[in-house]
Amino acid sequence: MMNTRLISVLISGLFLVACQKEAPNSPASTENKTSSTAVETGMISPQVDVAPRPAFNANWKTYTFATEPNYPPLEYRNKNTEIIGFETDILYAVAESAQFNVKLEAIPLANFDATLSNKQADAWISGLILSDELQKKVAVSQPFLENSVVVGVLDKPENANIKTINDLKDKGISVSAYYPPDMKDLAKQISNNKMTERRSIYLSLQSVFKGETVGVLAEDRALQYFEKIHDEKNGLKFRFIPTNAPKHQLVFGVAQDNPELLAQIDKGLSAIKANGSYDKIVNKWFGTK
Repeated sequence: MMNTRLISVLISGLFLVACQKEAPNSPASTENKTSSTAVETGMISPQVDVAPRPAFNANWKTYTFATEPNYPPLEYRNKNTEIIGFETDILYAVAESAQFNVKLEAIPLANFDATLSNKQADAWISGLILSDELQKKVAVSQPFLENSVVVGVLDKPENANIKTINDLKDKGISVSAYYPPDMKDLAKQISNNKMTERRSIYLSLQSVFKGETVGVLAEDRALQYFEKIHDEKNGLKFRFIPTNAPKHQLVFGVAQDNPELLAQIDKGLSAIKANGSYDKIVNKWFGTK
């Protein structure tokens, strides 16, 4: 079990890596949301350098992208209230490559449909997961990040024999109460009903650090981000145990009547993947695992 000092460091300094959010009638999205608990306890995402923003170019078209900046590390506000994150870094790199200007607007995800129909926004970035439901609402870009559902266990001698999900039978697994039912059912199935719900992914992680549960069910990218920001400082290392859950693919959602913007986004995504910019952004936020 971790020592008391390390636990206190994690409790005081860890942001809520992920809480599943699905606004009413909104598309499914990844689970990276900062809940009210984060505000109440001061647990916020650590400071990350702001990536360079392309200068406004009068010869380029300007498009408005809506986002709800409450989902670290995808998009959130830093201490200077700037909207930053993995997705915003990708967006600005794409825009510079494809030569268009970005106007980023903070809008609640619950207004997803309205912002597109009333032309308040041309596109959305908010951890959108590729799905049939999403494609009924918007045109989707090529995927730019893949997430796998895993069980994270601390890499320590006591867990050396845990190599597959079969080894987690009858062992405690924590999961965020904000995850959808299929994620909770998966945790129950793997652990033989020894699943423990917590109010957030942060509290799920905390139960692992305290030794209350052996593992935490979450998306690998959320755990990679947590591990990256705390590993060097606190000596934390996770091992990810794969599950049979479908992978999640992150996309941009574009108004269906704007094929020009969709084409530019896809062009830019292909370009930054080819020139190495994409890999640098992934490493910045998630490390190289």
